[in-house]
Amino acid sequence: MTDQTFAQRAKNYLSQIQKTDQLIQRLTETAGTLRSRLTSPRSAGRSDGGRASGPKDSLGEAAARLMDLEGEIDRRINTLVAQKSDALSRIWKISDQDQKNILIARYVNGVKWEKIALELNFSMRKQSCTMFPPSWEPFRWTSRKAFPKCLT
Repeated sequence: MTDQTFAQRAKNYLSQIQKTDQLIQRLTETAGTLRSRLTSPRSAGRSDGGRASGPKDSLGEAAARLMDLEGEIDRRINTLVAQKSDALSRIWKISDQDQKNILIARYVNGVKWEKIALELNFSMRKQSCTMFPPSWEPFRWTSRKAFPKCLT
């Protein structure tokens, strides 16, 4: 396996944290919207149980959907906690402190590359960066050689 393939696998692994976090945010927004519909005076005070004309859900069905959605959010949060924990345990095995700082900022906290470069006083280029040559040995899918491109 080439260094570039290793780098891509590590990037994909760490990117799952942000994708899971974004999904949780979307599901939480959806649950909030559903909850506000359930508690609005229009649906709560209707004699037909919140039904409008046509095949709409009753309040009970909507409440059940909300409970299912909240269960899914809880499961996704558990997944996110496990993903972050695993990533952090691997990142902590990297000896270079700047690399740790960058990887945690980018992949665990979701900070943009430009902000990381500014905060750490590193330079950015359009296709590559000179912030660090990561040592991905703790991720085991990577080699000891520096990446030819930034992980953006």
